[in-house]
Amino acid sequence: MDCIQIEDREYRIEFNFNAIGDFLDAKGYTLSKLERFADLSANDIVTLICCGIHEGERLEGRECDLQPKDIGAVMTGDDITAAIELINKHYTGKALADGGEGVVESKKKIRWTTK
Repeated sequence: MDCIQIEDREYRIEFNFNAIGDFLDAKGYTLSKLERFADLSANDIVTLICCGIHEGERLEGRECDLQPKDIGAVMTGDDITAAIELINKHYTGKALADGGEGVVESKKKIRWTTK
């Protein structure tokens, strides 16, 4: 299970096809858009992260009112790198470079963990 801590709250994050579908619907994209992940904008990535958090929290039976702007306001470059690694892990099934477990902490109040 993967989590993201924003401020004082930890959120479960899941990039399953529910989250991917919500992202594609929110942006008006088709699945082929994800074939060129590098072409996604910063706003696209933050929206995808938000959809992943909403899906993770849904699976935990919790409500989540975070919006992409809330997440983007606390993200740094390191967070974007961690998010891309996590999205890749969920979407392709490939583990993180360090063997599938790790923690990336940024200078702001955000912490990415994989368990």
